[in-house]
Formats: sequence, structure tokens, C-alpha cells
Amino acid sequence: MSQLTFFQMSKTYKICIAFILITLFYNNTSNAIIISEISYENKYNHLSKPVVAISPEANYVLIGNQVQEKIFFASNTGKILWEKELPPGIEMESGDISIDGDVIVIGGQCAASEQNYVFAYLKNGLLFWKESAYGEIPVFISDNSDMIYFADNNKILKCYNRLGVPEWSQVIDTKGQKIFKITTSENGEKILLLLHKSIIFCDKNGNELDRLSPTPFDGCINIDGSILALLYSSNSKKYLGLFDIENSYKIIFEKEILDYGSVSMDEFNNIYLTVINDKNYLYDIDGNLIQSWINGGYNIAVSKMERN
Repeated sequence: MSQLTFFQMSKTYKICIAFILITLFYNNTSNAIIISEISYENKYNHLSKPVVAISPEANYVLIGNQVQEKIFFASNTGKILWEKELPPGIEMESGDISIDGDVIVIGGQCAASEQNYVFAYLKNGLLFWKESAYGEIPVFISDNSDMIYFADNNKILKCYNRLGVPEWSQVIDTKGQKIFKITTSENGEKILLLLHKSIIFCDKNGNELDRLSPTPFDGCINIDGSILALLYSSNSKKYLGLFDIENSYKIIFEKEILDYGSVSMDEFNNIYLTVINDKNYLYDIDGNLIQSWINGGYNIAVSKMERN
């Protein structure tokens, strides 16, 4: 196992990093990084292409995989609380965790067909409910309202409560594109949809507010829905852009990046950027680089709130 060097982080930053050999959890109570080793040669072998989700207050982590059926639910100390096998042929495409860890939602995709499922588990690992869906299967839980959002048939945005009861369903004019990511503000008042050639903002009931036409590959909005962090490509180049939503999407800053990646924001509007085959970067809201470190090809998930 290679030695990894991480920068000293302030207690407000919580990070989960998952990759082939080990899982690392940042524990802000001790202001240190805790390493939880996972033996992939044994019970966790063949876990590749990890999908990682972290609860908003950084107490729980969900780890899945886009090529195998196994999922893991862990505490922030790295202890595996339970592991499950999804139905045969179903892999975890997306996932999210409620603020208290009581509900864990997984978008399960079937490689052999368009028939997919949304699974909702309780904290103890029991399957709470499931719902069938078609097409790409992004899922998201709003931090405060505990509403669960997912896409069906690549163009229908659905909102369920944590009990699995439908709240509303809205047909989105995707113009033939697929919804591949859903994210919301803290209370669900603003919804961001990422499509392959555009992004769409909706209100809390799924009604379209705005539509922009970048070519995104990841993005998120901050907790009050006023700032958009977006990774996108233009003229064969790739960029990280931060935009002021309430000021006609004025660019706060824009940076060219080397490759595809992922982006997250915390409650202080700090931006966490992971670039494939490059580094992880931490920027403040003005685009000043706080720190960077070599990533080694793993995924990163960032909690949004300061832990109690």
C-alpha cells in the first residue's frame, strides 16, 4: 500500500475518499484522517468504479459500484455497518443519504435492460421501499426537507417523501437528452438538473425556471441555491466555473482543468474539485486555491454541513 500525504484540514471540512485499496474518512472531531483498510482481495474484491455518497453532516458513508451488485454502508470511523447485495444484474448507479442517516436511497441500474429501480433502505439495512424506473437513474435527497428525487424514463422528474409516497411528478422538456444528475438547495426550493447538453433549474414542484446550454459533466448548487458550481466542456477544453445564479449567472471565476472530474460545495461555499489523472483541489468562493493534493484516481464526496 502506497503512502499518502494529505494536508492539514480545518475542522469545518469533511471528506470521504474511496478508491481501490483503502477508504479514508476525515473525522473533524479529532482533526485527523482515519484510515479504514478494506481487503479487496477478500470480501470486497472486484469493487471497482466506486460510487460514493456521504450524509450532509458527515456521519455516514455509502459506497457502491457500477459493475457489481454489492453496496456498503459505513460510519465516519470507517466501520462497515452493513453490506447488501442488490438484485442480480442491478448495479448502484447513484446514491444518497438523509441528514440523520435514517434513509439511504440507491439508484440501481440494470445493465441488460432499461428496467431500473430506486431502493430505499433504513439505517439498519432493511429494505424500506422500492420503485421501478426506466433510463438513467440519478437520485438525490434534499438536506432539510428529506424529499427524495429521481428521474424516470429520462425525462420525468419525480419527488417522493421518505416513506415512499409520491409528492409530485413533472415531465421535463429534455429535448431528447437524458437527465443524469439531480441536486437541490438545502430545503429543495431550487432544483438543478444536469443533462448531456444543457442544465435546467426548476422550482420546488419541478416547474422549469431557467435553461442554460453548456455541456456539463458535473455540477451542484450551494445550500441556499444562489451559487452554481459547474464542470463543463467547450471548444475541446474543460472548465470549472462558479456562477452567481441571482445575478444572471454572472461568472465568479472560471478555471481550465485537465480532464473530467467531479465538484462539490460545503456550507461555506468552498469548492472541492476532483480531476481525473490529476489532483484534488480546494478553492474558496473567490477562486483562490486553498490546497491541492494528488488524487490517485479515487472518488471524493464532501459533506455540506458542519458536524455537531
